Amino acid sequence: MQAYMQTPDEPVMAELRVTALPPKIVNVRFHKVSDAVRSSMHGAQHAQELLDAMNVAWTSQANVAFRPLVADFVSDTIAAELGPVVQCYDLGGPPFGPCAQSGMSDFELVIANEAPSVPYDVFFVWNFEKRLPT
Repeated sequence: MQAYMQTPDEPVMAELRVTALPPKIVNVRFHKVSDAVRSSMHGAQHAQELLDAMNVAWTSQANVAFRPLVADFVSDTIAAELGPVVQCYDLGGPPFGPCAQSGMSDFELVIANEAPSVPYDVFFVWNFEKRLPT
């Protein structure tokens, strides 16, 4: 790449070496969560919309591209009933602090099926709420 800068006397040319690295590919695994009573209504269209939004932000700014690890959702069934809202009790920290409650919080039950080998797991539930502990 060559850059030109106009001076009062004459143009000065400077060379700037630029290296464009290939995008970093981050695999994403989507989970469709259900419990004893409810099931997520999110489908493949929601997953693609989320991937598209993530890629709009990350690819242009950080050269990171998110790709689905598998073509379909992983179905996770939790034996307990989590209730109408899956809750996470926030202990603080950006952008999401760790979730905690006495015992296991709803969120911890949901993410128990995350895969350590997958860099990014996304869990679709029917309704999610993050609360500060009382």
